Amino acid sequence: AVSLATNTGGTINFTGGTLDIDTTSGTGFSATGGGTVSVQGTGNTIDATSGAGLNINGTTIGAGGVTFQRISSGAGANNGISLVSSGAGPFTITGLDGADAGTDPDLGSGGIINGKTGADGSATAGTGVFLSNANNVALNGMSINNHQNYGIRGNEVDGFRLTFSLVGGVNGTNVSSPFSDGSVSFIGTSTTGYGLRGAAAFLDNEITGGK
Repeated sequence: AVSLATNTGGTINFTGGTLDIDTTSGTGFSATGGGTVSVQGTGNTIDATSGAGLNINGTTIGAGGVTFQRISSGAGANNGISLVSSGAGPFTITGLDGADAGTDPDLGSGGIINGKTGADGSATAGTGVFLSNANNVALNGMSINNHQNYGIRGNEVDGFRLTFSLVGGVNGTNVSSPFSDGSVSFIGTSTTGYGLRGAAAFLDNEITGGK
């Protein structure tokens, strides 16, 4: 796994592609506490058995972006993907077109995130994809299923794209305010005033299983 912490003033770039990260209970890619990071090229992948796939918190995504072909994360008490105060982005999961006749990313080729558990209202556990003060996020070809809180949860997100993906199973256990668990939820707060704004696109997705 890759762990970057407290790199204020530093810039760390992963270039060339084919970054292959495999972990069991650890976080596949973690960048926290300052600095700037980018992951470029094609064929970058993360496979986490029970740990979080990716966590970028308080670290700026550089102009080159953070791009992965696939991020998968299995059942565990964490989030599959977390972007918190990550700057302008962009953050992209591309997916991959297989051997079929089409050119669109195949379902699951962008990763499978399944079975996250966590307390109601948790920002660190129980959600497939957690976004807070994150921008220019694109998820393609993903399968996001069966999470105790949310499939996708966004707050203060500026620019979001979800394509050729499934958010399904059963997501959420508490629909009462202020939690309002569900499959895809962008809800602002009294501080930010918005959940999602800017350019947003939802294309060829199946979204089911809200509590």
